[in-house]
Amino acid sequence: MSCVAPFPDVAVHAYDPALVPLPRAAGRVCIAGLVDVAGRGAVVLPDEALSQTIDLARARVGLGVAAGPAWVRVRTSATRSADDDSYIGVAGEAWVPALDAAAVGATFHGFSGEIGIVADPWVVAGNRAWGLSALAPTFAEGLAWMPPSDAGLSLRWTGLGDRVDIVGVLSSGEGANRRERNEGKDLSGALSVAPFGSPALVVSLYGRNGSRGLGYVRAHRVGARVDGEVPLPAEGTSIAYGAEGLLAWGIADDGARAPVGGSAWLRVQPVGPLVLAARADTWTEALDDPDAAAWRARGAAGMALDVGAGTLYALAGADHTARGEGVSPFPGAPAGAAATTLFLHVGLALSARLELP
Repeated sequence: MSCVAPFPDVAVHAYDPALVPLPRAAGRVCIAGLVDVAGRGAVVLPDEALSQTIDLARARVGLGVAAGPAWVRVRTSATRSADDDSYIGVAGEAWVPALDAAAVGATFHGFSGEIGIVADPWVVAGNRAWGLSALAPTFAEGLAWMPPSDAGLSLRWTGLGDRVDIVGVLSSGEGANRRERNEGKDLSGALSVAPFGSPALVVSLYGRNGSRGLGYVRAHRVGARVDGEVPLPAEGTSIAYGAEGLLAWGIADDGARAPVGGSAWLRVQPVGPLVLAARADTWTEALDDPDAAAWRARGAAGMALDVGAGTLYALAGADHTARGEGVSPFPGAPAGAAATTLFLHVGLALSARLELP
C-alpha cells in the first residue's frame, strides 16, 4: 500500500491539517511530519482596554510513524501558559507546547483503533468540514463545550465503499489538558453517512454520556451535522457548506447549565487560489430568554497558495459578536455585549512523507 494514503481523520485541505497526516504502508515504514504556524493581527471595535493586538494564532508540530498495520503519532500545539485572566504562568506567560495527540494504534480489515490521547470525533469532523480551524475552531470547541482530544481509546469502522464511518471513544472526560478527576468514564459515539459515496453530502450524528470533575458533574452531548463539498467546473475550485447543532447538559463543571447552539458555514474557492468564507454561530442558555442568547458572524477573503510541500495562506476579514446581557462579558452592561474584530491571519502549513524499505 502506498505511503500517500491518509487516515480518515486527516483534513481535506492542506492549509487546515487536523491530526498528523499519517499514512499506512505494507511491508515498509512510513514517516510523516507536520509543521503548521500562523500569526494574527486584530483591531477590536469599539475600543477596549486592549484593542489592537498581534499574536500567535497557531503553532503545531506533529510526527507519525507507521510500520505495516501499526502506527504511532504525536502532535503538540502551542498554548499560552497563563489565560487571559491571569499573569501567573511559565517564565512570565510564555507559550509552551501541549500534547493534543499522542497515540498508538493499528488497522485491520476496515477497523482501526488507537489508545493514548485520541481525538474527539465530533470536533475533528467539524473542523474538517468547516475547513478553516486555524482561523476559528468549531463553535463548540471555541466555547469550550467540547475538548478536541482526551486520554482514552477509540475504535473506528469504515465500510460500504466509504459510505459509512462509525467511531466509538471511551475517554476520561476531562480533556487532554486535565488529568482524571473521577472514576467515571465518557462514552462517545459518532456515525457519518455519505449516501453518494463522495464528500458531496455527509450526514453525521453524535452522542456522549459523560461526567467531569471531582463532583461527577454531568457532561452529556447530542449533535447532528450536514455538510459537503462539491467541485466547481474549473480545476481546483469547489464550494463547501455545512450546518450543525449541539445540545449540552453540563458545561464548565456546572451540571445545571444546559445550553444549545448551532453553526452554519459556506466556503468557496471560485478561481485559482482565492478563498471566500462565511460562518454564523448562535447559542443560548435558555430558549425562552433573549438575554441568555448570543450570536457570532465571521466573514473572510484571501488566498491559499500551493508551495509544494504545503500551503501558504492569508485571510482578512471581520468577526462580529453580540450577546444578551445575561451572557455578556460585562453582565448588565449592554455596551460591552457587542464587538467587531477586524483581522489579518497569515499561516503556513507544511507536511512531508518519507517511505523507507
